[in-house]
Amino acid sequence: MKSLEVQESLKALNAQISPQSAISTLPPTTTLPPPRKCNKLDLLYCKHLPYNISSYPNILGHRSLADVEEDVIAFRELVDAECYPLAYDFICQVLQPACQLSHPEDVLQLPCRSFCREFWNGCGSRLPEKIKRALDCSNFPEYIGPGSCRPKPGCVQALQSKALSPRICDGVIDCPDLSDEKNCAYCRDGYMHCGVGRTCIPHTKRCDGKVDCPNGSDEKDCLLLAPSVHVLKSQSWSTPHVAKYNKEGYVVFNEKGTIGKLCTANLNATLPETEMDNVLQTAASSLCTLLTYTGVALVEIRIDDEEDVPYVYMEDPSAPEITFVRAPCPSKEVLYVRCSDLGTNPLLF
Repeated sequence: MKSLEVQESLKALNAQISPQSAISTLPPTTTLPPPRKCNKLDLLYCKHLPYNISSYPNILGHRSLADVEEDVIAFRELVDAECYPLAYDFICQVLQPACQLSHPEDVLQLPCRSFCREFWNGCGSRLPEKIKRALDCSNFPEYIGPGSCRPKPGCVQALQSKALSPRICDGVIDCPDLSDEKNCAYCRDGYMHCGVGRTCIPHTKRCDGKVDCPNGSDEKDCLLLAPSVHVLKSQSWSTPHVAKYNKEGYVVFNEKGTIGKLCTANLNATLPETEMDNVLQTAASSLCTLLTYTGVALVEIRIDDEEDVPYVYMEDPSAPEITFVRAPCPSKEVLYVRCSDLGTNPLLF
């Protein structure tokens, strides 16, 4: 067995924050729409997008392929008019936005607000009134880090066309997706960029108990909440920075590139029920604070339904310093937490 070294997270978990009781919610009085689900991208016109799953409704309110096809001719005319060089990319990302697996429902990844504004500057005057009302750039997310939205493509090519090639691989990030500082001599393919300077690290140095990035980002966010290990692994990890924290999910750890869940079986076996509840509430409260939330709405032990998942458990929850130990979890009892009261999500820059 091997100790899991996640120093920033351990420090927070060792802080004895007063436990908070679980909050129950009343069922809604109105019928809610079904949870969003990712499905295969189905608009043939947008087959050249760099992803292949989307979801309805999109930001324009289209609820099906038939709805999209009613408006697609107007958008194709904008592309043909060449009112904006990246019109095709923006239009297709609006009609068939990228979809990401998440919990309690999947989520759309929209184009960034700056991308929308550039499109409007070039093509806004040509938009039909119906689309003008729906295509409000204030409804698009601002860029706050990788994964928060989709920046316009071709940033490196744009630097080259403006005779700004010296900015590529210079250790200063110019492109929102870090493309100008990836695949450089100092940052090999598959490495994570620290987000500052000419420093990249292999995934195996992420949360290994030793600071490798100048800003210490490789040893932060080693404990998170996620709907599943599969969802977390499917996300792009080109940098250690997390664009947005999940409000609820399973407690997951990241150690040297390995992602798994927190097993609670040993607590059931060694602690009285009251003491176990106290330990879990304190751990959940500390983690929610670490993730910039201010409270805990729910703490549950659930039976994990994922296969081939690594596990850790708290070796001695009553010790002054909590140690996580890698071990099997035959009972598959894991910790699930929902935080409350959003604080401030981290910024990449």
